[in-house]
Amino acid sequence: MPSRNAAAVQRHLEHRPLRIAFVHPDLGLGGAERLVVDAAAELAARGHVVDMYTAYYDPNRCFDETRTGAFSVLVAGGWFPRHVLGRLHALCAVVRCALAALYVAWRVYAGAAPPYDVVIVDQVAATVPVLKFLLTNSRVLFYCHFPDLLLTHRASLLKSLYRAPLDALEQWSTGSSDLILVNSRFTAGVFAATFERIAARGVAPAVLHPAVVVPPEAQLQEAAGAWEGELEGELVELIRGGPAFLSINRCAAGRRRRSGAEGVAEAALEGRPADATGARKSAARRQLRGRAG
Repeated sequence: MPSRNAAAVQRHLEHRPLRIAFVHPDLGLGGAERLVVDAAAELAARGHVVDMYTAYYDPNRCFDETRTGAFSVLVAGGWFPRHVLGRLHALCAVVRCALAALYVAWRVYAGAAPPYDVVIVDQVAATVPVLKFLLTNSRVLFYCHFPDLLLTHRASLLKSLYRAPLDALEQWSTGSSDLILVNSRFTAGVFAATFERIAARGVAPAVLHPAVVVPPEAQLQEAAGAWEGELEGELVELIRGGPAFLSINRCAAGRRRRSGAEGVAEAALEGRPADATGARKSAARRQLRGRAG
């Protein structure tokens, strides 16, 4: 009889909706936000119970999916400053996210939120050990877009001293996750080279590419017949001319869009005949567009 009861409980756990929490530092309009919003919306559409915790949320400047009510958006830790006199951004981000994590645990203990099966931490890994310590029955997943310690310069001794404990905290916190995901095979390679202690333990992140929402077939057919009238003539000519490299990003040096465009041009040269001088002409057309900031 006990074994039959255990099997019944297992079947129930496998088929019941999961209770999932997301912890994200700033629920604005960036690419990272697009990823977690898409994930939360899809999980909610599949019947799971989803709550989104963040240190900042402006309902007037956000993705529409956050306002539909498919999942809850709860703000905590926003009272703590983003910086101190224009400095200490990373430290303040850690504190703000830690406060959000404490709020997650407090809601669970108070009965205001269900005991979460999974907590998905995005960007700020320092939140992971807080959640694992306070929510012992929850599995904590960390999604790494890129190692944070590689996104800053250490031009002075003071900056190096400031970053040292933060870098150590990032590696330790990341390694304490139950599961680590990255957004590409490229990031997986950078992850292994950067977090050597984690890699030495045999822990390798799994790759989960950002989702792409595919519209219904009828909407795709409508767009196929109307796109030329909605774009500038220059863009229409570019697209009609053959394969093109499209990059939609913020205009920031760290995006390295030029490297991507040059890679496409180099790939387009392969197999093309050389002219009298031995040079090969690429047929690739490149156009970079984005917003500043």
